Amino acid sequence: MRAKRSQITVFIVLGIVIFTIIGLLFYLKTYVKSKQFTEEQQKTTDVFNVQGKYSTYMQSCLDQTAKQAVALVGMQGGVIYDYEANGTKPFLGPKKYRYGQYALPFELPKELNAYDGKEEIINVSYGIFAPDLSLNIEGHPSVPDYPYGITKLIEEPSDIDSIYTQSFGNVLINPLPPLCDYFGPNSPAQEGAVFSCETYDSKRKADNDNIQEYLQAYITNAWKECISLDSLPEFKNSTMRTGNVTVKVTFAPTSVAVDGIYPIVGEISGKETTLSFEQFHSTVNVRLQQIHELAERMIKADTNNIFFNIVRDANELDDCKELGKETKVVTCLKEDMQITKYRDVCQADCKKYGKFDDIVLIQDNASPINGKPFVFAFAMQNRYPALDYIAPMRVTVPNPVSFEDKDVKGYDPDEDDHNEYDFMDNRYIYGQWKVDYDELPDGTKINVGEVKNGFVVNGRTAIYSPTTPEDVGTHIVQIQICDNEGLCDFQNVEVTVEPESP
Repeated sequence: MRAKRSQITVFIVLGIVIFTIIGLLFYLKTYVKSKQFTEEQQKTTDVFNVQGKYSTYMQSCLDQTAKQAVALVGMQGGVIYDYEANGTKPFLGPKKYRYGQYALPFELPKELNAYDGKEEIINVSYGIFAPDLSLNIEGHPSVPDYPYGITKLIEEPSDIDSIYTQSFGNVLINPLPPLCDYFGPNSPAQEGAVFSCETYDSKRKADNDNIQEYLQAYITNAWKECISLDSLPEFKNSTMRTGNVTVKVTFAPTSVAVDGIYPIVGEISGKETTLSFEQFHSTVNVRLQQIHELAERMIKADTNNIFFNIVRDANELDDCKELGKETKVVTCLKEDMQITKYRDVCQADCKKYGKFDDIVLIQDNASPINGKPFVFAFAMQNRYPALDYIAPMRVTVPNPVSFEDKDVKGYDPDEDDHNEYDFMDNRYIYGQWKVDYDELPDGTKINVGEVKNGFVVNGRTAIYSPTTPEDVGTHIVQIQICDNEGLCDFQNVEVTVEPESP
């Protein structure tokens, strides 16, 4: 019995010893790992916080890439393309599509190029697409009913019918990217949000077609490339490397705030562990929020009102919001902002498309980047001119048929060939009766293409005098107005010649 008890005691003691040894080994292993982790973490902390060796360098990289991103997104019309940063806007030209369909090449003057001089030719995205009249969709009729039926041109065609909103462009979609991500730092749904944006993308979380996310993607990629952690001496022969870098962009009316988190990770006993969590902040003092709102208002006015001159009349836009005061509206064009239009910028590189398209540039002298004014540019597709309504005419023999200055006026949405009175002085073409043919009272057409006694055309006016008894009847005179590209609007004007009173 005593032998059995002795054996049990030995086993118990042996078990305690074994468990103690296992515990000690586990402790030592944990201690070594902890010590190794602490040493690696301390080493990383010393490099950044104690020595301050790379903190300034990383901050400088963030400052630099933030400025680059804001300058680039402005020059390119609110977009950054996928060849510049992953996860941004697909570039559809010129390899896949020709210039003038999705982007327009533009040589920005060097004195305005704040993107470190790296881009000489800028691919500017569109803010205004011309309506495709061949679609003949409701609210956007084709010639000759363009732009909104047989009626006088007015400043607010939506007063005729709401379907005529944006008669002069962006029929199906507004190509200017919205400023903010609906779920981003400026989200109206975000608790405690300080600032709001004029425009947001859709409420689909996968939708990243907005300036805010373009900037975040570009800065994230460029910041990592600028730092190039693996090439730094302390990290060259170490397991330490860059973790999941995140960047958050927040808009204020007069600045763009960039917050970046740069984690340093390393392997401890084969397991990846975060060693340091570096946080940085940068502010780009550019009025991007206000300029984007101005561009939105300019585009809306220009695509709806043929009398709106996008350069001259931008200062009349006074319906912009003052953030934080929902009921107050203010002038959109702020002090030190100026508008310039560059016409027909793509003569060399554009063939079928884009040759007659324009660039609108908003320059803000109060928002310098790298010593140069911030610019926001967008392209405009060339659009059809519109001939104002010409009423039917009735004359009595021998009085003349006279189309006078007050009768014939053509307007171009792009202000091409406009005179000081804001309508087109030339490129009017007369046709049909007394131009292409003569017509007898019974309707018989004679002398086709050889009319000897017809209209005398002088620019936009024309006169046929005197009328004769052979002219009695109702005839059609066609009047066209065309732009440099050969886009034309026309009207068939009914002219009735009555016999001389007895």
